[in-house]
Formats: sequence, structure tokens, C-alpha cells
Amino acid sequence: TVSLDVPIGDATIGIKDGGDVVISGTFAGVTITHTLQDGGDKTVGSASIAGMDVSLTNDGGSTSWSIGTTVSGVALTLDSENDVTAAFGLAGNTLTVSHFGSRAVVVSTTTHYSTESAAAYTTAAVSRDLTSGATLTATYSTVDDSLTLKAAVAF
Repeated sequence: TVSLDVPIGDATIGIKDGGDVVISGTFAGVTITHTLQDGGDKTVGSASIAGMDVSLTNDGGSTSWSIGTTVSGVALTLDSENDVTAAFGLAGNTLTVSHFGSRAVVVSTTTHYSTESAAAYTTAAVSRDLTSGATLTATYSTVDDSLTLKAAVAF
């Protein structure tokens, strides 16, 4: 891999061996990266504003975004695909509830793989950290009305 990066003020301009040109920088706390490439340009931006983490991506004309914040100890995320997650816990116990929006079929292009459609579903996971270092997790999913029990140990 060969690349050339040139800093210009707060920005960096780079040329990659595949011919892509990447311009990136952080300005007033907002990080922006723009890639000029065959098959569609890509722009990514992110910032932390008033306690909220915001990201925005435009990839070849397709835009996605996400917002995350913590309110009263509850971590919340929301994104452009109608996914919502809330996670909270106390003293080694964690409850995470997630809803994933339905997905339409996406046809592959020269720069992106295809994806199949999926119905919306919800999961709820309860985790408990044990004094032995193990973690027990029970997860319910509406995809197939399943309950999964899992024990994990870190060495």
C-alpha cells in the first residue's frame, strides 16, 4: 500500500495507491472526511454536541445517521434505519433493549454488497457479572421467539 498525506492547516489531503483522494480534518470539534473515488464519493462527519454523539455518512448518494446520548444513566441510540437501543445497569447488572427496523432488499453495485430484506424485530438482554469473573446473559429475540442463555468467562 502506498499513500501520500499532506497536512494543510487543520486538514489533511491524501492520495491512496488505488487513486482515491481523501480530505479530512477536525474543525471546531466536528470531524469530516471526504473520499473522492470511482463508483461514488463518500463523506463522513461526526461530532459531540451538548452531550450527544452525532454521526452522518453519505456514501454514493445514500445517507445514514446516528445519534447517541446518555440520560440519567441510560445510554440511548437512534439511527436512520429506525434502530433504537437503550442500555442501563447497576452494580454488574445490565438490561439492553433494542429494536431493529425492517430492511429492504439492496442490490449489489460495483462498490457495495447486496443485502436481503429483513422484518423488524426486538431483543431484550439481561446480563449479570459474577464475582468469579464470569458473565451470565439471557437474551430474548422476537425474530424467532427465542430465549438464549449464555455464560462467558474471560481469562
